[in-house]
Amino acid sequence: MKKFLLADGISIEYYLAQGFGEVATSEIISEITQATSKGFGSVRDEEDMRSHIFDAEAIGIIRKGENLMGFATTQNFQELDLCYLHGIAIASTGCGIGGLLLQRMLYESGMTRYAFTTQNPAMYAIAKKVTVGICPNHDGGAPDVETIKIGKTLIAHRNGHFQDTMVIYELYPECLYPKLPVPKDECLWRWWQCMLQIDVEGKTRDGFIFVGTIR
Repeated sequence: MKKFLLADGISIEYYLAQGFGEVATSEIISEITQATSKGFGSVRDEEDMRSHIFDAEAIGIIRKGENLMGFATTQNFQELDLCYLHGIAIASTGCGIGGLLLQRMLYESGMTRYAFTTQNPAMYAIAKKVTVGICPNHDGGAPDVETIKIGKTLIAHRNGHFQDTMVIYELYPECLYPKLPVPKDECLWRWWQCMLQIDVEGKTRDGFIFVGTIR
């Protein structure tokens, strides 16, 4: 385990999966589940969280003082020189916690590129801020042939219908959120609504896959 002490009482613990298994008490799993439930706005099951965590290669936990504020998991694809963000959840947004955790997870991976799937525009905004060359993006950056190929490779065994826009129709059996969070950036939200076919209730089953370069 590596531990990183940051400002304002914030710390990040970085584990490889095997090492995390040795310290993953029921209390820690419960804390992670609670943070995830807050982040997604709906209750998550502890057993589902446990299997999700241990499917990954690396786990990061971010705390403020003693309070667990969020977690992330990653998996490296050596042949693509790419770190795949398997999952991330932050209990409280708007305080920079997500960006700090994402930066650390990507840096520790040792990879050049990264990718993740999401329905949440806040996750896209965080990644766009702390990395470079994210694709697609709402500023007009269209995916090139190589990026499209990477996207297809990464979601080959998942549900849904991949589009060359890097949108995957029906990626999820249901919307991951009671209602998708609306960003302050109106241009981003209009793009998001259009690309993911968000309905009048603020929901969709579609998702993006983003690919970018680690700063």
